[in-house]
Amino acid sequence: ETETFYLSGGVAVLAPTARSTTLDFFQANNTTFRGQDKLTNEAVKLVPFLAWSRALSTDVYTLGFAQLDVAANKNRARTINIPDNLVDSASLRPATMLRLNYAVGAWLLEGHSFHGTPYKLALQAELHYSGTIGRRDSATVGQDGVNIDSTTFSESSLDMVNATIGIPLLLGNYQIYNAFTAPLRGGQNRVFDFEYLFALQRNF
Repeated sequence: ETETFYLSGGVAVLAPTARSTTLDFFQANNTTFRGQDKLTNEAVKLVPFLAWSRALSTDVYTLGFAQLDVAANKNRARTINIPDNLVDSASLRPATMLRLNYAVGAWLLEGHSFHGTPYKLALQAELHYSGTIGRRDSATVGQDGVNIDSTTFSESSLDMVNATIGIPLLLGNYQIYNAFTAPLRGGQNRVFDFEYLFALQRNF
């Protein structure tokens, strides 16, 4: 820590909370239920991170954030043949994700409200990168003599870049942030059209 630069870091633990993914499949006539594919969400992730901020001048600043999402265990992939009551399963480790954020902001207004509460208002531009690194894990179930359809479960390879424009407001002990985010890439790397973000934080 210096007068114009701050650096921090740590490790977070993410517990699985999302539902498992289940796909039902039918015979060719699309009326007879044949079986089910299921990917169970049970991987716990360790997330080491670094964060920093730097004041370029009294009004202009930059922010940076880097993290890795590393799975500590695997998810279960399973295929079930309902008519024959046959099951085949395997384990699949989620891909390691790298996330990088960079922001540049400028304080535009500073003063006191009618009630004497100090405030500062800024305009902030951000770039966010999320991508898979290393080898992607895959598992094929339904083979080796088991009489059920073969299904390959595989982690997706992602390379996403998003842009954000936001307005941070410091109001007394509160930090209020409004922002819009849009993806800069297409295909499988465009997982949404746009997002609106509102965050409220109180300092104690």
